[in-house]
Amino acid sequence: MIETSEKSLRPGARKGCRLRSIKELSRTVGVKLPERPPEERGTTLASTHPHEHPASASPTINVTPLIDVLLVLLIIFMVIQPQKEAKLPVRAPAADLPGVASAETLMLTVTSEFQLALNSKPLELAALLPTLSELMEQRPFDTRTLFIKAPPMVQYGSVVLLVDLAKGAGVVTVGLSADEP
Repeated sequence: MIETSEKSLRPGARKGCRLRSIKELSRTVGVKLPERPPEERGTTLASTHPHEHPASASPTINVTPLIDVLLVLLIIFMVIQPQKEAKLPVRAPAADLPGVASAETLMLTVTSEFQLALNSKPLELAALLPTLSELMEQRPFDTRTLFIKAPPMVQYGSVVLLVDLAKGAGVVTVGLSADEP
């Protein structure tokens, strides 16, 4: 009934003996223990009160292996990434010279005195609608774009009038640009 093994010893226990239960202790000493009622059988002292927790070590998660796995994944993705980029086809646009507009770009420039110029050619307000209508009829629908360039001191209503005239002439996209004084 009494085991003697150094592996089975708890800290603080005496060498040479280990009791399996309190019943063994009572039989060894010769004391009779009182019987517990049936509703308490199978429970321990720590579990008799539901709100009390046994004095045991709190569960903790060891995060060191998790961090190791994450670092390995990070290294793998860093090694794979340059190989993926090399396989993607890239079409870079051709370099345009700054300040040179293509022949398709229409730029309506407004001066502070409300004088108009379409692609650097002077134009009267009355001739703007027929000229834009003729130009827009010659273009495909997706390239019907007009840029309006005006200085900041021009009244807002004047620029809105130009946008309305352009839309009436068939312009699909109107871009606004501030002219530096």
